[in-house]
Amino acid sequence: HLITKCLWRFIFGHSLYQLLALMLTLSFGIEWLDIPDEESDHDENGRNLQHLTVVFNVFVWMQVFNEVNARKVNNDRNVFKGIMSNGIFWGVIVVSVIAQILLVQFFGKFASTTSLRLMDWIYCIAWGAGILLWHQVVISIPVDMNDGIQLVDAERLFKKEAEFAPDNEIKIQ
Repeated sequence: HLITKCLWRFIFGHSLYQLLALMLTLSFGIEWLDIPDEESDHDENGRNLQHLTVVFNVFVWMQVFNEVNARKVNNDRNVFKGIMSNGIFWGVIVVSVIAQILLVQFFGKFASTTSLRLMDWIYCIAWGAGILLWHQVVISIPVDMNDGIQLVDAERLFKKEAEFAPDNEIKIQ
């Protein structure tokens, strides 16, 4: 199998968390974060840009923290083990974080976002970091770790036919 049961567990388990976080933020974010919701706070399409920026930011932070989780998908609980040994990984994380901050805080026109307040940032990063804890719940769901592994008989698999044996002479007539 290309995608094992263990990987399906990872995909569905983390999708559940992300959907819940996004639906709660979409439904209650204005109220929870005391986001102004007057007509003057809406864009030309009638959408509350600050609220949608928070939803977008929550999504991105969950992806950033899920990159840490994705390093260990085979029932390894310590997702931080060896995390400092991969420079490319850290390069991707740092670029993602810097790009997100710049897009939200400074390039609102380009990214259709608006600057967020400190409390909004804390809320977004907290949902993102929460996926690290959720990962511990997800990997507690038992799956068959041998799923997709096919055992083979090495004798049969690597059997050499007589005509291909190294000491076989080729006779040309």
